[in-house]
Amino acid sequence: MEQLEHLYTIKKEKIEKILKLTTQQKLAIESQDVERLHNLLAERQTVMDEVDGLNGEIGRLEKSGLSLAMAESIRILKREIDTLWQQIVVLDEQNKAALNRQFLEVKRKIIGLKNSKTVQQAYFPNRQQNFGYFVDNKK
Repeated sequence: MEQLEHLYTIKKEKIEKILKLTTQQKLAIESQDVERLHNLLAERQTVMDEVDGLNGEIGRLEKSGLSLAMAESIRILKREIDTLWQQIVVLDEQNKAALNRQFLEVKRKIIGLKNSKTVQQAYFPNRQQNFGYFVDNKK
């Protein structure tokens, strides 16, 4: 049964790491560092997969039953884990909103570029590029 408590402790540590990574994601979004954000998301997904593996082991061990003293310490760990998850969800929603704002800004800029190209072609419809070679056939 001590193994179950140990697994919950490891799970809590991994969730704390997810919280830290989510906080770092917020900073990467604010600084518009796409590569860093991508790396943080990949690392976070790896840790989340590890937590899923722990959940499977925990579920298997919990089926065997708990003593009263163990149940109390497990309940405390579960409460702490739930608090961490709530913090992660709040940060994740903030990150999602910030990414949506940045996405809309990029989308607006792309539409502006398309509109300016359309306007330019309306005023200069037959304008051709004169970047080429001229070969004189006269001798």
